[in-house]
Amino acid sequence: MKLWIKIASFALIAALLLVVWHSDLVAGILSGDPEAGQEVSENSRYLFLGLMLLLMVIQNLFTVIPFILLITMNIAILGFAGGYLWSWATSILAGVVSFWAARYWLQDFFARWLKPALRDRIEDNAFWVVFIGRVFPFVPTSVVNVAAGLSSVSMRPFLYATVLGNMIYIFVLALVPLGIMSVRFEPYMYGIMLLLAVVSAVGWRLRRSRRKRKAAGEGGAAPVADEPSATQ
Repeated sequence: MKLWIKIASFALIAALLLVVWHSDLVAGILSGDPEAGQEVSENSRYLFLGLMLLLMVIQNLFTVIPFILLITMNIAILGFAGGYLWSWATSILAGVVSFWAARYWLQDFFARWLKPALRDRIEDNAFWVVFIGRVFPFVPTSVVNVAAGLSSVSMRPFLYATVLGNMIYIFVLALVPLGIMSVRFEPYMYGIMLLLAVVSAVGWRLRRSRRKRKAAGEGGAAPVADEPSATQ
């Protein structure tokens, strides 16, 4: 694809996002006032769902919107189950969009700076790299998406890790508006994070052991060819 097409398409999408970002509807939702979201939903439920999807895409691309704000607004308007499911579904779709956007516009430029050894290591551990980035709130969502798009990570492990990781992480965040994850329940939250860390560590260890066994099997001695018969 020609460079000018990439630049033009990027500029067009960026301009559309800026227009939407400065609209009154989005400003009302970003204010965190449930009444603003309720007003949009009453006028058109599909408009509300579409705006929340678009805001989730922006959040996954640039992390300029607090993740928990979108989840809280979804739960306030759609209820806990509906808000959780819509937040989860839109986060998956937004992650995929961000992944492909980074791969389409930026990978050709950054690929030359990525060492082959590092690229292979990321690709071999793609699922766990993305999964840990999802469930631990130390790395912004946009960084995980863009980094995966710039690397050699394929879509399948990225999608699996995003689906599972966001399912867990968004559920924890969805409990905050209900007051369940308050200060007095912080040990419970840390327990969840510790459990996820243990699961991730065990999975990584098993994968490493499996790779070592595979390497040992491939490096074994080749079968010895039959010696020619003495009567020949």
